[in-house]
Amino acid sequence: MIINKSFDIPKVEFEANSHTYTLNGEPTLSVTNVISVKKDLYKYVNDYVLDLTRKRGNALHAYAALLFSFENLDEYEIDLKVIPYINTLRESIESIGLLHKSAIDTYTYFIEEPICCPKTRIAGTPDLIIFDMFAKICSIVELKSGLFGLANLQTAGYQHIIDNITKEEWKFRRYGIKLTERFDKKNVVKYDKILDEQVFTSCLNVAKYFDMINSKTA
Repeated sequence: MIINKSFDIPKVEFEANSHTYTLNGEPTLSVTNVISVKKDLYKYVNDYVLDLTRKRGNALHAYAALLFSFENLDEYEIDLKVIPYINTLRESIESIGLLHKSAIDTYTYFIEEPICCPKTRIAGTPDLIIFDMFAKICSIVELKSGLFGLANLQTAGYQHIIDNITKEEWKFRRYGIKLTERFDKKNVVKYDKILDEQVFTSCLNVAKYFDMINSKTA
């Protein structure tokens, strides 16, 4: 979902069931593929817990779209168990200064919108990207209802894509927000280490190498 679209981006197709991306009919790598080591973080977590976390996360992502389109949430039937997490989401976004109804005309919001870089052939679906078109600030936000995982590398991956598909010189800000029943500023993390970008680039090169090897042996 895009609110206040201000520029065009390459069109990429996303297949949700298989979690795969295609650009001009050809498959691409995804940010998740590139940092697939993160899967190890979840291998000791009970499947039932993971399923509950996933369902809650899906609901929160849906309501995030309403939040940033400044819809009245009271008009929607919302699971009472999810409401505390929605309030935490709102407070977390407000705490980093990214919820400005008065400035909505100068902001472009990408909410779970697939993006792709044709040059490096990598795609992904960021939870939230907010472009301040006036100040030229691009804020990339990864929402987590469970483990933080490698949100620092995920956001670095999305930064890589945006940096390669837009002409603007953006000042990037990357955040991870862990959604809990009560707001806690400790659950809002700003990622500002250039090492994240370097590590992601290294992961991308390794992933592209193995993708090339696999395509030759297929």
